[in-house]
Amino acid sequence: LLQAMGDQPGALTYYEQALKIRRKVQGEEHPDTAASLNKLGGLMQSMEDYPGARKFFEQSLAINRQVLGDAHPATIASLNNLGNLLQAMGDQPGARSYFERALVVTQKKRAEKQSEPAARFNFRELPLRTKLALAAIVVLSFAVVGWQILTRQSLGPTELNWFLATPS
Repeated sequence: LLQAMGDQPGALTYYEQALKIRRKVQGEEHPDTAASLNKLGGLMQSMEDYPGARKFFEQSLAINRQVLGDAHPATIASLNNLGNLLQAMGDQPGARSYFERALVVTQKKRAEKQSEPAARFNFRELPLRTKLALAAIVVLSFAVVGWQILTRQSLGPTELNWFLATPS
């Protein structure tokens, strides 16, 4: 709130207190501690204290990488934050290095997700008999529900569960 109101020195005091408490309660190597470091880095960057911001962002990145791993969204955000900071400092090659690291991890995650068996399922590859059976189940399900709606019968728990569990 203080930061949003433009009172960055006041916000700094509270952010530092929050970090001190998190370090004491949760430990140095905890994702919440990394989040506090990240917030301090963002505040320092908004105050144009770039060396201070870099120190906090680098600590946050180190904790996130160690505790959460390279592919975690918080780690990727830390890489982007450092990239944005270096860009603001005029260090384009340094910024690019962090942005590229974040991009490589993100692309790798996307490729792994796309190679999962569920992502590779192709209805067209199913045998014709299976396709017809699935189509019949879907049509029958809608016919039963339609009939019950037309006759104003309510679906009981068993019929409703069967209908909801049927693939569409």
